[in-house]
Amino acid sequence: MKTSEAKADLAKRLNDLGMAYDKLTAKTVSFEGLGYNKAIFIKIDGATFKHSIGIDCFQGIPKPSEGGYIPEIGTNCKWE
Repeated sequence: MKTSEAKADLAKRLNDLGMAYDKLTAKTVSFEGLGYNKAIFIKIDGATFKHSIGIDCFQGIPKPSEGGYIPEIGTNCKWE
């Protein structure tokens, strides 16, 4: 999965749940020196999570080893 595809997937998940956010930022980190693959991290900025929705939007995201990505919650996000 490319970073643009990962961002689009997470944006769709958030939009499907009616969650507003300011932006998504993607970065690829290489763990190849440790014998692992690369991993895509997608940072969510400016979102307000409700506990049940916050958990639901991350369900079913494949692990990086399976072609997926890792969502991160930005420091300016809120939990209700």
